[in-house]
Amino acid sequence: EQNETIDHQGDVRLIMSQLTTDVRKVNANEGATTKNENGVFTLELGTNNEYTYTHEPTTTTLKRNGVILSENISKFIWDEAANKIIIESVVDDKGKQASLETVLYFRR
Repeated sequence: EQNETIDHQGDVRLIMSQLTTDVRKVNANEGATTKNENGVFTLELGTNNEYTYTHEPTTTTLKRNGVILSENISKFIWDEAANKIIIESVVDDKGKQASLETVLYFRR
């Protein structure tokens, strides 16, 4: 059970770290776009969508540029008005859930 909890926390931290690294590479003019089709949420960063994050809630899978980062993510939300990202893991066997949120700032 502890390993599962640690794995979920690690997944959430890894995704947040990768996302913030990608945001630093994109300037404010390029920004971010989102779409939600058939329950699949997509966050695209950069003019040419250099970094694409896709969350499939039914399978709890989060991908970056088509590569699976985690299969344990229940929530991946971009609040465009607040420039805030929220990432939550699935609930583990002990009923615990890893969660991180942060405001992302694009370079000018």
